[in-house]
Amino acid sequence: MLFWFGIQWYDMVYKSLIAAGWEVDHIPALWIKPNGQTQLPQTNLARAYETFFVCYKEHSVLKKPGRVNHFTFTPVASQEKYHPTQKPSALYEELFKTFAWPAPPIGPDNPILVLFAGSGAAILTAMRMGYRAFGFDLVQEYKEKFLAAAAKEFGEYII
Repeated sequence: MLFWFGIQWYDMVYKSLIAAGWEVDHIPALWIKPNGQTQLPQTNLARAYETFFVCYKEHSVLKKPGRVNHFTFTPVASQEKYHPTQKPSALYEELFKTFAWPAPPIGPDNPILVLFAGSGAAILTAMRMGYRAFGFDLVQEYKEKFLAAAAKEFGEYII
């Protein structure tokens, strides 16, 4: 499991994942954004990274052994985003190539689950790569925008 979190939540998230039975690398992985981003450019420095924990229930083997723990990819341009934390497809593709097991095509017993679907970029990328993927989001606006993007790319989309 890859669990994205704001760095201010490090202790709470780490302890919660351990308490839930996950094995967690205590040094988070990073998505490095070459130019950074901020919604408040007049008062805040542009954030140039986001953190995520790599978690296991049973220790697994990386598909890319020895890969470094930072992933450098340019963010989605503000004018192209339909979700505030939308990540680029190229980032998700690299994450799937590094962590997903088994490789596509995978069967119905091994789907990719995106617990917080947000923009749906992870699901769309997984589908492009031949994975079966699904996810959830509580915000209807984001769900509708993701479904529209999926319909545009894949035709009629089954909900």
